Amino acid sequence: MITVYITRYDNLSSKMIKLLGIIILIAVFPVVAQPPNHIRTLPARPDFDNNGLVNVDDYRLFANAFGTKKARFDLDGNGRVDFEDLFLFADRVEVDVGQTEILFSAVDPELPYRITSDRGSQKTRVELPDYRVTVSRGSPFGITSLRLSGQPVDFAHNELPLSDWEWLWFDHPRRSGRAQTKLLQVDWGVPAVTRQSDRLILMYRIPDVIFHGLDLRVLFNFDAMGSRFSVGYQIENRSGELLRNAYVMIGFPGFSNHQRVTEVSDALSSRKPRAPYASFLEEATDVNLAEYSLLRHDLFVGQGKVLGAKGGVAIDIDRKRYGLEAFYFADTALSRAYSAHTNKPGYLTSHLYVTLGDIRDGWVRSVTVNYDLTKKLLDSSSVGEK
Repeated sequence: MITVYITRYDNLSSKMIKLLGIIILIAVFPVVAQPPNHIRTLPARPDFDNNGLVNVDDYRLFANAFGTKKARFDLDGNGRVDFEDLFLFADRVEVDVGQTEILFSAVDPELPYRITSDRGSQKTRVELPDYRVTVSRGSPFGITSLRLSGQPVDFAHNELPLSDWEWLWFDHPRRSGRAQTKLLQVDWGVPAVTRQSDRLILMYRIPDVIFHGLDLRVLFNFDAMGSRFSVGYQIENRSGELLRNAYVMIGFPGFSNHQRVTEVSDALSSRKPRAPYASFLEEATDVNLAEYSLLRHDLFVGQGKVLGAKGGVAIDIDRKRYGLEAFYFADTALSRAYSAHTNKPGYLTSHLYVTLGDIRDGWVRSVTVNYDLTKKLLDSSSVGEK
């Protein structure tokens, strides 16, 4: 069930009505779409009634075919009409959300979580049974607060986010050098929301990045029945250009609580602040370098191998250890990938650096990071260790 209130009607177009219909369709079917980790060719324009427009009439036809195997509506060609096709169809409907302001209902007795988005706010707050999370749509974009139930301090930095998408770049197709954009401070707009009994999905989208037809999406998929969630980062290229050596830098887990994190880890090892420092902030301040590496893990991808990476941070407080772990399973089509924890006087950065390779016109490439929140009691021997 989805409850959406539109509180400002300035220039409200039929496009918004189409989007609401698409969101409602998502809520009706108890299936969750995950962004793919493989290369995919985009479908033709889904003008099912051939009237020259992709509009609400096409949506009605698509809705009637949802769950079937009708090839006409199977936009990604996987043999069934499912949520992958729904998201592809939604992307073909241009939605003008800049003129509207959406408020989500705070309480729904049928759902095990609470979601709020205040009037004029850049943030969407979600309270789930096992954890609480706040997502900011811009300046910065990402998770600006994350805590397990009862956790006294936040995993996130007080000014910078977790699960951010910091950089996208590729070789410029028309001149020497590279085309690049920093996405951390961009306003990603109002999210499309999927509310189901066991999860909540927020989908953010920016169209026409760098080139017309180059669209970006980020999907936050929060599990309501546990302490796990995932974040998918997707690049859709319909620009007519070949994007060579495409590269992304994303949170893994991102900018964590510099003052309170007591350990960082990757798939191979872990690192605590060096004695006598109580935090990575104290260590960075005393070392007095612009930045220095704590841990780095290079993934040797390709050659038919699928390798994984892990990026973790932990906070020890009140004889408990609160952990946030990020996991990524490498796509064999990648050129290169590595994870790194880097310490600076201003912040601790933990990111995943992925060179996707070439993205041809009509392709979609994506990276999905899975997260696990943990809590455990510390025995007396581990309390105060450095």
